[in-house]
Amino acid sequence: MEKNNKIEIKHEININPIITGIRPLDHVLGGGIHRGELTVVAGRPGMGKSAFMMELMLNACREEGIKATAFSLEMSRDRYKKRLMELDDKASEMLDQKKITIDDTIEITIDEIERKCREKKTMNGISLVIIDYFYLIGREQEFDMACRGLLPRLKRLAKEIGVAIVLDIELMKTCEYRENPHPKLQDIRWESFLRHTDYILMLHRDSYYDSEIKDKDKLEIVISELPYTDFFTRTIDVCWPFPKGYFD
Repeated sequence: MEKNNKIEIKHEININPIITGIRPLDHVLGGGIHRGELTVVAGRPGMGKSAFMMELMLNACREEGIKATAFSLEMSRDRYKKRLMELDDKASEMLDQKKITIDDTIEITIDEIERKCREKKTMNGISLVIIDYFYLIGREQEFDMACRGLLPRLKRLAKEIGVAIVLDIELMKTCEYRENPHPKLQDIRWESFLRHTDYILMLHRDSYYDSEIKDKDKLEIVISELPYTDFFTRTIDVCWPFPKGYFD
């Protein structure tokens, strides 16, 4: 019980959190995600990582009136826009008003991300940055070495310009070899994520592994607050009927 309390009260004095629109998650995070922090969304393929971050961004821009930018490293700008509009009928309006901007630069580097975020903060006053997805930053290289430098730079960027940065990663397949495939922190390939991240949100859907399950809209979010020697973890369940095809 003490661990759950600690994760819930961490941000009691932190003003103006950015709501995610997912009430159980906002409650655990002390009102939402916070400017100056780095949050990682993790999961196996098909868990809905991209859709989850899109929904979070749409909710924040619609309810809070903030501005956000999304670095879509996997999808084209047009496809990303289409998916946003399928999730929210007000997405088109938010895009037209530049509340949400999309950058689909191929092989974008960390230097370019930093420069563009600083420019958007100065020119547009963005509060939220989405990176989908982390492993596609930069060119071909030994990524386990590269990520050691990328993560602290993103964490510093969030603090420096006062934005919340949310990015997604893929968990290792090891969780699928266990009798219980629910994700754990040990399924994250690189230890750097445990040192430089404020929160890791691991997504899991039982229906992905069991087609007979009745509760197909259930999304489990395993929330880990970092960095601590003994990590504080909380699991919540949400009912989330994404449009057909969003978990493909």
